[in-house]
Amino acid sequence: MNLIERGASGTYNVSSADVWVMDPVSRTTDVNFPMPSTALDKVRGVTGVEWAVPHLRAGAIVRTSEGDLEGVSVIGVDDATLIGLPKRMAAGSPDVLSQPDSVIIDDVGLTRMFEDGRSPIGERLELNDQRAVIRGVADAIPSFTSQVTLYTKYSQALRYVPGTRNRLSFVLVGAEHGVSPDELTRHIEEQTGLRARTRDEFAQDGSISSSRTPGSRSTSGSPCCSASSSAWPSSG
Repeated sequence: MNLIERGASGTYNVSSADVWVMDPVSRTTDVNFPMPSTALDKVRGVTGVEWAVPHLRAGAIVRTSEGDLEGVSVIGVDDATLIGLPKRMAAGSPDVLSQPDSVIIDDVGLTRMFEDGRSPIGERLELNDQRAVIRGVADAIPSFTSQVTLYTKYSQALRYVPGTRNRLSFVLVGAEHGVSPDELTRHIEEQTGLRARTRDEFAQDGSISSSRTPGSRSTSGSPCCSASSSAWPSSG
């Protein structure tokens, strides 16, 4: 996969979602504006939606057991179904997230944070003054910036990533049998006022965005951006 295609990795890594729903100003998995939790119920009430789950993507700084700091992307997946995880695991299984304080690191993190070749399983990290324990390695498509990614349950991600009241990055949606993703995106936009993109459309958005971005590696540790034109009221 070339660098431009890697701009769509966030979408490709979630193969089960037919449609991605977001704030109207959001553009890619990395350029998103958080929504209130009520957006999830709005989407679940749309005709043609089989299922809809929350998805959080945010930047954070992690402290390793050696005291080093590393910018990471934290992805919160649905607590019940774990939709949002990559399909394949390089070590461990998805159900390790049922254990307390568990995170799954991607293979980029394995290479960058464990260069000495030791196993990351059982390693403790600190995120937002809270403990995180690596219990698995995801076989994920790397992002355009090759940033380390940590996956955890959505409820746990809310504790790991500081922020305001509005925390929901995306709603991932599955279409009912007989409803096409294109048709479903129209229903969602008409009935909620949110932006909806099919998986293929959103992957293309990421590829186009990366083709316009200089090839330097991000060092901010925060892949998200804000926008003043959001449809949601500012949170206190």
